[in-house]
Amino acid sequence: MGKCKYNVGNKIGPYQTLFIEELEPYISPSGNKRRKGKFQCPRCGKYFEAPVGNVGSGHTKSCGCYLTEKCSQNLVGQRFGKLVVIGKTEKRTNDRQIIWECQCDCGNIAYIKTGSLKSGSTTSCGCKTSPNLVGKTFGKLTVVEKMDKRANCGQILWKCQCSCGGISYVMTSNLTRGHSTSCGCI
Repeated sequence: MGKCKYNVGNKIGPYQTLFIEELEPYISPSGNKRRKGKFQCPRCGKYFEAPVGNVGSGHTKSCGCYLTEKCSQNLVGQRFGKLVVIGKTEKRTNDRQIIWECQCDCGNIAYIKTGSLKSGSTTSCGCKTSPNLVGKTFGKLTVVEKMDKRANCGQILWKCQCSCGGISYVMTSNLTRGHSTSCGCI
């Protein structure tokens, strides 16, 4: 199978980058002679230089503005389905997407890449819909209502009536795991 020929004046690669000018070839780290070109960025219109094969294969997506856009986004505080972004990690995917620390409505922490959040392909930690605990009893506590306010860790808080008459505000996990069974009267 022959090599693909990229010509000046054509749009090349998956991002349809305009090939402006052929430049002096360069020697790759493996010692091979490689084509280099001047291109017009398909995103912002700026000119940049890059190996022709990298642009043709899609490995080089832009003049660098694509990476800058991805890295400069601040998603902290934004909600994506059941996930709220609580922090930016230092981790990156192979294509340099930021991995975000997210709090799911169920209380779990999940680490999700930018693209999955923005595209809507990941909207929870993988948990099922949070259960409706209203009317259920856990030890001496009966759940009265789901609160709008959340615990500091982001978990749902439930208003509970204790059999002694006391009121408690308890996180989902403390109820379902049996950590909270009374208002403290026991």
